[in-house]
Amino acid sequence: MAAEVDAFVRAMWARFESEKIRAVCPRNYDVPVGEGDYDLVVDPADLRRAGRIIASVADQAGWRALFRETVANHHHLGFWRERPDNAEGPLGLHLDLQDALGRKGFLYAAAAPFVADSQMIDGVRVPRPEARALALALHAILDKGTLRDDYRKALQRDTVPGLERFSESVLSPRAARMVCDWIRSGAAEAEIGRLAKALRSNLTRSHLQNRVRPALVRLGRWSRWFGRRQGVLIAFLGPDGAGKSTVLDAVRRLAPRGPFPVQAVYMGKRDTFLPTSRLIRLLYRHRQTPGAEPEGPSRSGGSGKLLFRLKDVAGLVNWTLEQWARHLVQVRPILQQGGFVLADRYAFDLGSRAAGSLAHRPLFRRLLPRLFPVPDRTYLLWEDPEVLFARKGELPPDVAARQIERLRQIVRHVPGSREVRTDRPAEVIAAEIAHEVAALMESRCRA
Repeated sequence: MAAEVDAFVRAMWARFESEKIRAVCPRNYDVPVGEGDYDLVVDPADLRRAGRIIASVADQAGWRALFRETVANHHHLGFWRERPDNAEGPLGLHLDLQDALGRKGFLYAAAAPFVADSQMIDGVRVPRPEARALALALHAILDKGTLRDDYRKALQRDTVPGLERFSESVLSPRAARMVCDWIRSGAAEAEIGRLAKALRSNLTRSHLQNRVRPALVRLGRWSRWFGRRQGVLIAFLGPDGAGKSTVLDAVRRLAPRGPFPVQAVYMGKRDTFLPTSRLIRLLYRHRQTPGAEPEGPSRSGGSGKLLFRLKDVAGLVNWTLEQWARHLVQVRPILQQGGFVLADRYAFDLGSRAAGSLAHRPLFRRLLPRLFPVPDRTYLLWEDPEVLFARKGELPPDVAARQIERLRQIVRHVPGSREVRTDRPAEVIAAEIAHEVAALMESRCRA
């Protein structure tokens, strides 16, 4: 566990104790926090004060706000800071404050019983063993659908005589009996599916809000699809061999984590999304040496130029439709969940089109940012053409040089774009980009 994360958590609990905040860490209190999420169950009356204390502790320790999101009874707070060596991307921490045990609007149990009877262990306030066992069992059955080895050991450790009595004070008698019998019988993973279905049915009957609130939460998430873009879209452009895929994979590992998906999407020409793209490929089919760029208009006569222009227009129209279809189906749903989309190539990546194409006209280059959604950040990865040819042997140096120059002319009109030379290790470049993404999220969070 990073020392900075450990210091943050301990300072937070010290402030909670001094200001009488009723909160507990419901499970895995003895597992290092690392860079995952840290769960807290907080009494609803103390939730606002707990949030203010966390923000104060973060500010004093040099942590910067990354995101804030509320989904039903879950209140997500994200923070980040630079690492001492600054070589592995930003250090992140995700706190999940819950005013009740539940998920996506579906209530399992109120917070009060878990908070009322608690104890301090190693500077962290945790529930009593019977409450920890119940919280862990509900998490494994209803949230995860599986039972990890450390969960099984914790259940065996925390199984105490008071488990059934405490469970009946929190759940209905029948639900409490189902959970306790499952734990005492050895917590068989094969029984989780059946038990989860029976528990959900029982909890739906026990809590009236479970019949309505989950549907409202899903409706709220779907309504985001029609709203303003929530997530972060990062596009990587460049010729073959520039290291787009390598840098993208490294950024995906180092990007800040939170309650949102991180998705890599390929948006180049290699894969087709629309049926018309296969037809366009047939129109462009021609004999050429490997690595050569498409041929320009024929000089033999007007018919050759007309045929080239027709194919060029058809290709550009199809490219526009293809990119919009991919954006609406593959990219926008992730963005509307507040997630990261890392695009390997993008709609602006038209540098490989034939000389004389309309795509290389100055007017078309200026129109591109208005034809397609503009990424939050666009990175043009490049290297010396001779080096690119030595890496992959696909593009002759003269072809690669022309593609780089064309891409430079295009991204010049794209807001939030910059060039990155890939003459350094991919992890170093990815760490720089991950820091820029974290700073972008911080500015949005402050706004």
